[in-house]
Amino acid sequence: MAGERAGNGQGNGQGNGDLSSIPGRLGGTLHGEVTRPTATGGTETLLVQTGSGTAAGDTEVTVKSTDGFTETYAVSATTTVRGPAKAAGFTVGSQVTVVATKDGKRALLVASKGGPS
Repeated sequence: MAGERAGNGQGNGQGNGDLSSIPGRLGGTLHGEVTRPTATGGTETLLVQTGSGTAAGDTEVTVKSTDGFTETYAVSATTTVRGPAKAAGFTVGSQVTVVATKDGKRALLVASKGGPS
């Protein structure tokens, strides 16, 4: 439902590398950029944000960090979803960490930490 849930995609694993380890490695990071090597020898810059989901739809999710920083990310069937949102879908108020491409703000990973708080 628009406004309540984002994609429940499992991701296809292609091009996402080991994104699952990024949220845990960043500890209490609210938001920022991470640059990592690509399989072709170049680099890519990713955006990382942890916070509360303030809006969600079939094609995007908006996250607000505790310092007030708010960003909207595109989601699709290829977005990997982990945690409670994987089974139930993303709901507004859920605590999440998003890993997205800097170019286009396309969410690669949405890791939910639980329901609304």
